[in-house]
Amino acid sequence: MHKKMNVTQALFAGGFVGFILSIYYFFVPDFSYKGLVGIVVSALAAFVGALIAFQWISGNEN
Repeated sequence: MHKKMNVTQALFAGGFVGFILSIYYFFVPDFSYKGLVGIVVSALAAFVGALIAFQWISGNEN
């Protein structure tokens, strides 16, 4: 079950992560563990972005 991302999927996943992180760092007020939580948020955003890219973009190409 090793899937490879094409260019469109990789750009979408990267843009999705950037969008989620920009929302997180702009709207969430500062607290002591904001950087650590940001790492967790970025990992979750990468996972969700990859899932969306594989399902949505792969479905549109066929």
